[in-house]
Amino acid sequence: MDKITTTIEDASSQEEAQPSRRSSSPRPAPPPLSNTLRYIMLGVLAVGVLGAVVVAFVRQSSVKPPPPVSGTDCKDPVTENRLLQAVRQNPNDFNAQMDWGGYNLNCKKDYTPAISAFEIATRIADKSPDKIVEDDRLDSHIGLGLSYLYSQRFKPAETEFRTVLSVRPDEPAATFYLASTLYLSDPQQALTYFEKVVKMAVDNPGLAEYSKISQQLIDDIKKGTNKPTVNPTTKP
Repeated sequence: MDKITTTIEDASSQEEAQPSRRSSSPRPAPPPLSNTLRYIMLGVLAVGVLGAVVVAFVRQSSVKPPPPVSGTDCKDPVTENRLLQAVRQNPNDFNAQMDWGGYNLNCKKDYTPAISAFEIATRIADKSPDKIVEDDRLDSHIGLGLSYLYSQRFKPAETEFRTVLSVRPDEPAATFYLASTLYLSDPQQALTYFEKVVKMAVDNPGLAEYSKISQQLIDDIKKGTNKPTVNPTTKP
């Protein structure tokens, strides 16, 4: 079964960070292996207490949320407690909320607290643009969008990615994730954004994996093979 492999890194070209910018981003990068290209990130494994509902695609096996960063289990009770205490002691701290949101998004795959943390982070950043570096503010919207996306809340996810693109129309990650969000609901609009990713990658080798996935999904849309089948499965 193909799985999405992700890391907490910016897939756009490397730029010199501003001194006050955070060193990490909540953005998962696309999978590094070409044999994982026939899926879309909208296929999420919704895990319940007693079972799971697998969203499977016509031509592929079920798609799970991305494994932890660098393929290792990054859940850690000590780290989790430290990050949780930080947001409890200072809930208005932007960095604390970003760290807590990123931990829940990427390590625990617990999207409810991730959404809560990123919602607070975006509010803080949007209300104090003079105190939060713009890159970090946009990262908070991408983190919130991804948390919505993995929770299958596609409309609010779309809103967050469009918020980023309203500021930076050529932001690669937001362009790709918006296309992913629209892949099933509005494939023709998704096609436009996937094609844009492919064009951006021509002059940016750092977008190679985004481009590969985008081209595969472009082909799927044009062939009309982007329609999912929902297969409920129950596991004790």
